[in-house]
Amino acid sequence: MAEVHPYANFARTSLSSAYKVVQKQIWMDQSFVNLMTAMETLYSFMSVADNFIDWKLNILQQNIKTILLQTVECATLISYYAHWGFAVRVLQGMHSDYARTCKRLIQGLDDLRANFETGIGAQPVFVSCRTYGVVAETSTNQILDRLTPAEMHGSEHLECLPGTCQELLGRIISWATDINSQQNVFWLHGVAGSGKSTVATTVAKYLGEMHRLGAFICFNRSFADCSHPSRVIQTLAHKLGTFDKRIGKAISEAMEGYPGLKDASLPTQFTKLLIKPLSSLASLQNEGAIVVVLDALDECGSDTTRGSLLQVLKTQLHQIPSYIRILITSHPLNDIRRALEHQEVHQECLNANSEDISAFFHVEMTKIKEMDQSLPLDWPGDEKIDGLTSHACGSFIWASTAVKFIREYTPTRCLETVLASYTTEAQTALNQLYKTILESAGQWSVQDFVVDFHNVLSIILAARRPLTTSAIDQLLSVSQIQGSAHILSCLCSVLSYDLDNPAVPVQILHPSFVDFLSDTKRSGQDAWYIDKDTSHKDLAIACLKRLYTKGLKKNICNLTLGCQDLKSEDLAEDITYACIFWVDHVLATADSSIVLVVPYIEEFLPKHLLHWFEAMSILGKSQETIKHLESLCRQIPVSEKSYQNLHAFILDAWRFAWQFAAVIEEHPLLVYHNALPFARKNSLTYKKFYNHELCAKVIGWQHSWYPMLLRVMRHMDRVESVAFSPNGTHIISGSDDNTIHVWDASTGIQVLPPMQGHQDWVQSVAFSPDGIHIVSGSDDKTIRVWDASTGTQVLLPIQGHQGAVQSVSFSPDGTHIVSGSADKTIRVWDASTGTQVLPPIQGHQGAVLSVAFSPDGTHIVSGSYDNTVRLWDASTGTQVLSPMQEHQDCVQWVVFSPDGTHILSHDVGDIWLIWDTRTGLLSTSYHISNFPSFLTVVTGQWIVDQPQNKTLGKVPSHIRCLVSASWGTLLAIGCDNGKVIVIDFPPLLYASSETIGVIPSGVRDQNDGAFISEEESFTPVVEKENSMF
Repeated sequence: MAEVHPYANFARTSLSSAYKVVQKQIWMDQSFVNLMTAMETLYSFMSVADNFIDWKLNILQQNIKTILLQTVECATLISYYAHWGFAVRVLQGMHSDYARTCKRLIQGLDDLRANFETGIGAQPVFVSCRTYGVVAETSTNQILDRLTPAEMHGSEHLECLPGTCQELLGRIISWATDINSQQNVFWLHGVAGSGKSTVATTVAKYLGEMHRLGAFICFNRSFADCSHPSRVIQTLAHKLGTFDKRIGKAISEAMEGYPGLKDASLPTQFTKLLIKPLSSLASLQNEGAIVVVLDALDECGSDTTRGSLLQVLKTQLHQIPSYIRILITSHPLNDIRRALEHQEVHQECLNANSEDISAFFHVEMTKIKEMDQSLPLDWPGDEKIDGLTSHACGSFIWASTAVKFIREYTPTRCLETVLASYTTEAQTALNQLYKTILESAGQWSVQDFVVDFHNVLSIILAARRPLTTSAIDQLLSVSQIQGSAHILSCLCSVLSYDLDNPAVPVQILHPSFVDFLSDTKRSGQDAWYIDKDTSHKDLAIACLKRLYTKGLKKNICNLTLGCQDLKSEDLAEDITYACIFWVDHVLATADSSIVLVVPYIEEFLPKHLLHWFEAMSILGKSQETIKHLESLCRQIPVSEKSYQNLHAFILDAWRFAWQFAAVIEEHPLLVYHNALPFARKNSLTYKKFYNHELCAKVIGWQHSWYPMLLRVMRHMDRVESVAFSPNGTHIISGSDDNTIHVWDASTGIQVLPPMQGHQDWVQSVAFSPDGIHIVSGSDDKTIRVWDASTGTQVLLPIQGHQGAVQSVSFSPDGTHIVSGSADKTIRVWDASTGTQVLPPIQGHQGAVLSVAFSPDGTHIVSGSYDNTVRLWDASTGTQVLSPMQEHQDCVQWVVFSPDGTHILSHDVGDIWLIWDTRTGLLSTSYHISNFPSFLTVVTGQWIVDQPQNKTLGKVPSHIRCLVSASWGTLLAIGCDNGKVIVIDFPPLLYASSETIGVIPSGVRDQNDGAFISEEESFTPVVEKENSMF
């Protein structure tokens, strides 16, 4: 039944409660026994008819709805009957009234069953258990009209879509019909656009059909006069009086006895027009609830003009008779909260969900499609609706505004505009909404309020993650008395802020509010404008000041070296945030403002660098200090003479972090006991912080940093291929253990689980040009395409080669994949489908070891075991030039120059040759320096910067290096022993170094924590004679 109509849930709940009441009754009037029998007969018939209800559903839709409403009404009468008890019913003479009501309800149930049985489309009649009495209607209405009620209806409001908000609607209806509830006020609050008015409108409709809607008042600030607080009580009295003639008579009599009542104070009006007339009608207590809906109370005047009304609600609401139920919706403004937060009020927060908004878009897009017959039948499609839902971010305001914009002109074009960005039309509505909220939020003529607003909102907008009010206050260095709460309490409609639970972080609920505040054209007032760059600068300074002033110290958590139970909760929230994000905010600061932050960095680092390392270890983020310091080093302009000392100190700290991050990560206190004593004696970090009285002394240690940095990762077997992502942040490696690994290039940390699927050695791996996908080729003769962010396969294995796949590469536009195989062929595949787009390219007499596309994607170059290099037309597969045959060994690596005019090839004998792609001949004029800067490992494991003809270092002879790849000054080496070694040659040090020295043995393997042995260390070299060029 719940699938037939949303009222079914209400009916089921009410009926269940009624039967529980019946079971507890020892004695019951025969009239109620007859009522229960009639209900049982009706539902038994409907149960039997369930097999054929589908084909009669359209005809009986209204009938079924009325049956469900009648069920709720019968259950309500039973509950009220049981509530009063036998003695009260006898003393007050209720039996005869209940008997007459039961008789009417039974007849109504019989009529509904007859309609349902015959399938006749006659209009079903709902029978209420309420009796309205007979009064002099004309005279009463004339008196009530003196109240001059305001037009405050919700006729333009939307209702909830079928199947949405059912749980909330059920709770509200249950609250309204529960005679035992001691809370006769239900406050539904939520942020702008969460759907409060939609829920209120739906509830009003349901209650109206049940004859229980006493009044529905919708406030709207656009109609200031109608929504003025002074008119609320009179309008409410008028609506109640016209709803029930008995109430109308009582109110009119009160007005006749007090001629100036309509001009009296609000407390007097509330007492004379509502409390006394309603309390005088004892008979209404037996007929169930009468519900009043007050929608958008926050739009009733301003926070100053509605003060009197809210005071009345706060002090006199409890005097309203219990059969009057009041549903109030509003933004969670502070003044409304103070008025309603007491024991007689039930409150809930409305949070819109994506399912309801998606349903809204489905319905509205269908309406648009029905209006515009030119639209395709499948328009706009699930993907577009999902995009709209995502853009809405839980805001029905955004959703409804977007729908209006799409409907107004060309739906297809407008839909794309909405999905591309916030449109001007949509923003206009949102801008007006936010202006309205802010205008009512505070006293903008008071400079102190404006300053506080900017300080608090700047932190909220710039914060990398939501902060609690306590953390915000600490970063602002203000007490709770004058803290952020007084600002936040004014902005509850656009911020997620819980006054009762300060541990809940403050969040901006919709990104459009951020855009509004950070765009002067949208906000329109300087008082509301928040400059993002300035916000980051201010928050960076706030973080540094907080850490410097009573924030960090040695052994901040009173740990011992034996303590292994380290929890980030041991640090205060503001300290945690400042430690993790201060560098981020410095980096986000505009270049023109960095000069304002530098003094705080100069003050902080020389005093608290080691304390910061300790804190980051407690937080489990020691490795992040490496990236932070590297980024900071790049941000501080070394060209500025005044910054050179600071730059040198940060660079030294970076080297310290590189060397000891793994050690510090094991235990925070090791930064003092292990890392610092083993730091280079001439390093700035050692000189600044080492204290021979407090630190262990190490004899015979190196005095200076080695300018080469090292990370080591490990496979379970030999590494056959390594490659960098397009932006150099990640490294992929393929191995004889049949897996592909993805590593963080800066830290060596494995960022994804091993990619498993190949059944044999992985010979080649490569990133797509956009870094989104990874392609791999294997000895299992297959090619596989993977999602680089998740490690999942995006295509079925690509099959076709008859031998091991030795090399794979993407085309420059990422649409094709080229592969070379031991079957002596080259093949080209569609990267999105895996289908072969050309016949096998044949010509090599041996295994194809390397393939690559030209920069413009028109040609393919290949290197083979047959010692030749060949050039092919990528669109036809035909060979363009004669084979290039100067190599004496198999060609294991080929690459195009950036302009596509030359090819660089390398064979296993470490011979490098440059070919002219126009002639196929060796080039004598094109130098290797014209190729992008790359580092290589050649025979004897020498590390060479080929374009600069610089020998940088030597890999120990016992490590057989199979492959290498480079990006900038990073070199990744795949080794026979399963290791992936990443060497970083920092540009600032690299520029001044002729040779690169030894990496000491105290570097940990990122996977198993094992130290690199002494003989595995990189050895210092003297510049060797380089005869390659």
